[in-house]
Amino acid sequence: DGLATTRPLLPGIQELCSAKRSMEAYLEQVSDQVLSSEAGLLRLYAVKGPLTGALSGCSEAIHLETGVRYAMRPTSVKELSASRRKRDELHAMVQAMRRLVSTGGAGAPGGDASTSSPLPQLHEVVATPSRILVFFELEPLLRRDGGMITDLLSLLEKRNRLREEEARAIFVRLVLATKAAHELGVALRNIKPEGVQVSQRVKGEPWRLHLVDLHCAAIVDDTDEQHGGLSGLHGTPEYAAPEVALWYWHESGTYRDANGKPAPPPLYGLKADVWSLGMCLHVMLCGCFPFETRGRPVDAVLRDVNAADFTFDDPGWSKLSPPALEMVRLLLCRDSRERPVLEEVLQHQFCGAALQEAVPCTRDDSLKDSDYDKALAALDSDGD
Repeated sequence: DGLATTRPLLPGIQELCSAKRSMEAYLEQVSDQVLSSEAGLLRLYAVKGPLTGALSGCSEAIHLETGVRYAMRPTSVKELSASRRKRDELHAMVQAMRRLVSTGGAGAPGGDASTSSPLPQLHEVVATPSRILVFFELEPLLRRDGGMITDLLSLLEKRNRLREEEARAIFVRLVLATKAAHELGVALRNIKPEGVQVSQRVKGEPWRLHLVDLHCAAIVDDTDEQHGGLSGLHGTPEYAAPEVALWYWHESGTYRDANGKPAPPPLYGLKADVWSLGMCLHVMLCGCFPFETRGRPVDAVLRDVNAADFTFDDPGWSKLSPPALEMVRLLLCRDSRERPVLEEVLQHQFCGAALQEAVPCTRDDSLKDSDYDKALAALDSDGD
C-alpha cells in the first residue's frame, strides 16, 4: 500500500546506541561540565605545552577568566569506551580527589590547601566529545627561584642510589604525604618514584615532595582499614603488594581459592600502600628491586612479588645501617596484617632522626596525629 514501515534496529546498532547512552551518562557522572565541542574548551582555557617529570602526560592550561595555571591530564573517551577498567579507575580517582578537596585538602593546619598539600588539588573535570580532562593545581608544583625540580625516578637514574640520609628525608616526606591521604580515607594504589615530584632550591638543602600521580587512587571503607573494600590489579606491577598481585590471576581467569574453586581473591585496603612505600625505599637505598624485572613478563614479576621471598644480599646493603634494613623488611612483609601502620613507620628508628628535626620528642613520647601534621608543615617549609 506504499506506507512506510518502521523496522526494529539490528542487534549491533542497538548495542551501539545503548553504549553511547551509557557513555553519555558516565561523562555526566564524572565531569563537572560537559562541553559540546573541543572548541568550547578553548573558550575556557589556553592550553600550553606538555609538562615533564612526574607531570609527564599532562599539559599546562591557563584559565582564561582567572589567569590561574593548572595541570591538565587528558584521557581519551575512545579509550574509556573500550575499557571498563579505565572507566572505573578514572571514576575512582575523581571521587578520591574530590574527597581530598572537600575535606579541606591534606596540608598543614591553617595553611592554604593548594600551597601546603603534598597531594594534587583538583580544580575541575571537563568532558569534551573526545576527551575527559582533569585539571589540578599546578602552581605549588613549580619552582620560581631557579632551583632543581624533577621526578624521583629521574633523580635515582642520575645517581643510581641515594645516600641513606637523603633517602630517609625523602622517604619520611613520602610517608607523611601518604598518611595525609589515608587519614581522609583515600588509598593511592600506585606509589612509585615516577609519580613523585621532588624539588630543591639549593643543592644540599632539604627536598620538597609532591605525590602527583593519583590515577589509581580510590576511597576505601574507613570502617575496615585492613581490607578496605578494594579489588582489582591497579598501578605498576613492580610496586604492587602481594594482595593486589593476586588479582592478576583472577582477571586472567586462573585464580583458585583454597578449595581449588574459581573465586575472587580477598579484598585489600590501605596496607597495600605500605608495601609500595617499602618498595620505593628499597629502590632509593639499593638502586634496584629485590627481584629481577628486565625482560621478564608481567606474570613472572608478579609471581616474585606474591612470593615475597626476598634476599637482601646486594653489596649496597653492607653500607647501610641496620635500622634501614629492618625498615625495608617490615614494609615488605607478605602478610598485610603484619605490616606496620604509618604511625609505626614514622616512629621507627630509621625515620626518627628526620622526623624529630621537625617535631622534637623523647624516646618515650608517642607522636600524636596533630604532631604529624606539624611535621609535614615543618618539612614542607624546609625548602622555602
